[in-house]
Amino acid sequence: MTDVENKEWQGFLYISRYAGMREDIVQAGGGNSSAKISGKRMYIKASGYSMADISERKGFSIIDQEKILRFLNSDSEISEEGTKKAVEEAFLEGEKPSIESFLHAMTGKYTLHSHPVTVNIMTSRENGEKELKELFPEALFVEYATPGSGLAKLYYERCMQASDKKIELVFLRNHGLIVSAESPGRVIERTEYVLKRLEEYLNLNMEGYRNATLLYEALPDCWEKGTRLVFPAFHEALAGLLLRNGGKPWRNDFCPDCIVYCGSQICVLEKGKEEEGLIRFENEQGEPSVILYDGHFYVMAQNNSKAWEIQSVLAFGGMVAESNQEEKMRYLPEEEKRFLMNWDAEKFRKNKG
Repeated sequence: MTDVENKEWQGFLYISRYAGMREDIVQAGGGNSSAKISGKRMYIKASGYSMADISERKGFSIIDQEKILRFLNSDSEISEEGTKKAVEEAFLEGEKPSIESFLHAMTGKYTLHSHPVTVNIMTSRENGEKELKELFPEALFVEYATPGSGLAKLYYERCMQASDKKIELVFLRNHGLIVSAESPGRVIERTEYVLKRLEEYLNLNMEGYRNATLLYEALPDCWEKGTRLVFPAFHEALAGLLLRNGGKPWRNDFCPDCIVYCGSQICVLEKGKEEEGLIRFENEQGEPSVILYDGHFYVMAQNNSKAWEIQSVLAFGGMVAESNQEEKMRYLPEEEKRFLMNWDAEKFRKNKG
């Protein structure tokens, strides 16, 4: 991989992880990300993966975007068989390409297609497009079409009709948002611009989600950010448990699973001292699995499924601690906690998947 290709790969990972950590931006395996590589090739999220799952080993495809564009510009009939054949012929390496390869072949260098909660509140309204046009007059608006080549054809037609061909913001009716730009930083900047403006317009507070990005950016440079992402922990039991505990963390160190999944302690961070607090905690306890910040829990994990496992164990610990508030609890000794944290068999179970 050349220096230029590595830069494009890192940009692709950056926008993918940014969205993949945030359920307010994408859910399950929805949405997509792409980056044009020098020449005619393009990275794109593979079919069936979450953006948070993309790594050097899995979750992406490389396709020949020029072959996709030739298909879209031809008079070929848009059929399931035709689109399948076009993707197969364009495939170069990696895993099965997303059906949205057609759409991403036409966008800018870096593209994030997401399904934000706030955007879909608007795009699913009868009057939503009119309101969005008032809020974002610079954006392009595309009617609903089935995802895949049908949507790509319609997108192409609307782009050709637009007076400004360098469009960064595109709203898809009943679907979501496309942000495309020449740098990954600009993609994230413009996505956040849309999200914040709509939060204000709808009088919603999504800061709990946004703080996941803030904490991820605050991770010390010496940490391997690519292997540990920061996810908001919104398990249904956690908010109530935290409220009833006066906003303070509880002790989880009473059973092996709590130690293995949640760490020996919960890391509590202050606003404005995020990186400092993370470094201090690591020096004392090791890298945290669970963080309490600004009234919300966040978990550090390599993907969404592992994040949910940690949340489940965290909620379990909270329910046990709450039920034993009037009782004296037995906690595991420090020697046992250290053993569990370093036990190869348990570390494998925690990280598998």
